[in-house]
Amino acid sequence: MTAPERQRDLEDGIRGPGCCLCAGRNAYLAAFLEMSGLDIQSVLLFEFSDTFYDATVMLVIDDVTQAIVVIVRGTLSSNETLVDMLALGEPLRQEDKKLPLEERFMAHGGMVRVARNLSEKIVREGWVEKAKHLRPDYPLVLCGHSLGAGLVSLMSVLLRPQYPELKAYAFEPPGALMK
Repeated sequence: MTAPERQRDLEDGIRGPGCCLCAGRNAYLAAFLEMSGLDIQSVLLFEFSDTFYDATVMLVIDDVTQAIVVIVRGTLSSNETLVDMLALGEPLRQEDKKLPLEERFMAHGGMVRVARNLSEKIVREGWVEKAKHLRPDYPLVLCGHSLGAGLVSLMSVLLRPQYPELKAYAFEPPGALMK
């Protein structure tokens, strides 16, 4: 697919009911593009979500840093605030449930559920593979702030088996994230 075709597909897929890129939900994308200096062709996926146990994410190719980057937004919506409050510890990986309590890898329950959902979606829908088709030598990088930082910290543990080159940058993650 050529860059103009990809741009047209992206614009069709992300504009929705707004008349321009800065309308409605796309204000997030417009702000990101302005602040990052990237152009819209760099954005492979933008999923705005305001549903429970999900998060707003973006998949971009950054040719400056030579990386495939998954960006997870921090707390902004009321549903994300509720996820923040669901702090009861929960095993991160399924295999942790079989271990004695003192040996389990426990983490913030709300974030565990969102991190699992996002990690499963990334693998199931082949996000990284689609990006690797365009830039096969670029490593996977996860990046987030606040709630997004907590999510990428947990996602890095969950996704490491599939993507051993993965790096995560977590800016100001919640203090009581995991044990």
